[in-house]
Amino acid sequence: AIFSAISASRSASARGSRILGEIGRPQAIEPLIATLDDGQREVRDSAAAALTQIGPPAIDLLLAALGDEREPIRTGAARVLGRLGWKPDRGEAAARYWVIQREWTRA
Repeated sequence: AIFSAISASRSASARGSRILGEIGRPQAIEPLIATLDDGQREVRDSAAAALTQIGPPAIDLLLAALGDEREPIRTGAARVLGRLGWKPDRGEAAARYWVIQREWTRA
């Protein structure tokens, strides 16, 4: 029921994202990442805030999202990783992160 709130109206979607972040269950991570591609900025921002609230349990799926074919998901994932204090190393995820951040010399 709560997951279906994400696809309803803009305010309901934003509210649903906030609730998912408060619950903090790992099952919420994938739907929240998918919501980073929503057409409404308020919904995307709420999903990013919820993922930030969930914290470290979201990192692995956020790293995978750096390779998503959809640009809003890649940039949203990079933004959340930055908020979580994730520090890129020298791997593939780090290269993707720096390219998304337009830090060409670090990639």
